[in-house]
Amino acid sequence: MGVCFILQDIMENESITLDWMFRYSLINDIVKGMAFLHNSVIVSHGNLKSSNCVVDNRFVLKITDYGLSSFRTESNTDDAHAYYARKLWMAPELLRLERPPPCGTQKGDVYSFGIILQEVALRHGAFYLEGEPLSPKGSVDPQILTQPNVNFRATDQYATTSMLTTWRSWWRREPRPTTKRNARLRPCSTRYYHMRNVTVCTCSSVAEQLKRGETVQAEAFDSVTIYFSDIVGFTAISAESTPMQVVTLLNDLYTCFDAIIDNFDVYKVETIGDAYMVVSGLPVRNGKLHGREIARMALALLNAVRTFKIQHRPDQQLKLRIGIHSGPVCAGVVGLKMPRYCLFGDTVNTSSRLESNGEALKIHVSAATRDVLQEFNCFQLELRGDVEMKGKGKMTTYWLLGESKNNESTS
Repeated sequence: MGVCFILQDIMENESITLDWMFRYSLINDIVKGMAFLHNSVIVSHGNLKSSNCVVDNRFVLKITDYGLSSFRTESNTDDAHAYYARKLWMAPELLRLERPPPCGTQKGDVYSFGIILQEVALRHGAFYLEGEPLSPKGSVDPQILTQPNVNFRATDQYATTSMLTTWRSWWRREPRPTTKRNARLRPCSTRYYHMRNVTVCTCSSVAEQLKRGETVQAEAFDSVTIYFSDIVGFTAISAESTPMQVVTLLNDLYTCFDAIIDNFDVYKVETIGDAYMVVSGLPVRNGKLHGREIARMALALLNAVRTFKIQHRPDQQLKLRIGIHSGPVCAGVVGLKMPRYCLFGDTVNTSSRLESNGEALKIHVSAATRDVLQEFNCFQLELRGDVEMKGKGKMTTYWLLGESKNNESTS
């Protein structure tokens, strides 16, 4: 599974930005894990909490620490704080038992899941009450006699009132749903997980077609412009940083990039590690404007990178390398589980080659893109010369240096 992060740490780390669609994907992973355990010979987890949910480097959540009930014994060395802290996720009906079953119960797991949902919703730890901090003992003792009184807050359009009501129902003593007999555990997670897949992995117009259940046909585009970039020396930075620092770096960088590209007529295709891919001219054609939009966007991103600060290395300059090429592509939706709006054709490969054969803090463009940009008579380009490209042979390429703002025809 490689490097993993503890869900509890992620939820309580305010420097990590998590929108609701991302949180729904984590929730869905927990539900699937619970369903697997509840339908297996293990029967129930018995100790489910955010500290034994781990997230791998692909941000897929896995449940751990199950099937170990026979090895668990209460420690006599724990102080009161540690003792009650471990009980925060335990269901009230189990807390009231002198000797609760070591393997717990399925309904107890569902209660634990409800506590985790509260952590995911508020990102303040279990039993967080705004303005009324409680100790672990202060949180656990009332549970034994009454129902927990913790407020969920609907923070945006995806956290609907009906969904929050459903979440609260999972904390009830009776009837509390189980993954085997009650389908209410899945709707809010799978519905929004699917919405996340469709919305995040496809462009908006294609996403709407998929949501309506329509088939999306592959389409050929005669002329688009594709942008590729990566970070020079990213492997070295990763080797000298903790996994969480790498995640924070990429999250900060791409949050910055995403805000910038919203100002242009472009579509973000994907990010893979430190690679960032954007296209203009599809799915909605924009004539010959695609080259101008990508060129302006690339200049804006390069300008932003020059002042970008790496949180754990504030004195280090981040070195972005950019490649741009224009030409025909075919675009279509690939996959069912994680549908992606993908681009195919030699134009994609050539764009990638221009990026990998470029230089740090420079924008490397092809002759085809140069021809498109020349029609606007406002971009400053410098001949680089013939460059040997893997699988392409020698190509004449250029550096994009900037844009003249005094030409009214560029508006």
